[in-house]
Amino acid sequence: MLTKWIPRSFKHLQGLRKLYFRNAMWQGFVGTFATFGDPEVIDSLQRCIEAGKILNDWFDYIAAYRRKMEESFVSR
Repeated sequence: MLTKWIPRSFKHLQGLRKLYFRNAMWQGFVGTFATFGDPEVIDSLQRCIEAGKILNDWFDYIAAYRRKMEESFVSR
């Protein structure tokens, strides 16, 4: 999914198609990590990082909302 479906489905993550982990266990990670220097891969990974930050903020918001709701039901 990481290297096929996601790059095909999200235009800003097309750089992920260049990542290839399948043979990394047998041939070493050096070649795989070299692709991290590709500008398209860097852009895609930076976008993933930003999406992760946004999701973490959203999860924090949801958790705070849940705590607030639980506290309001307990205090009744």
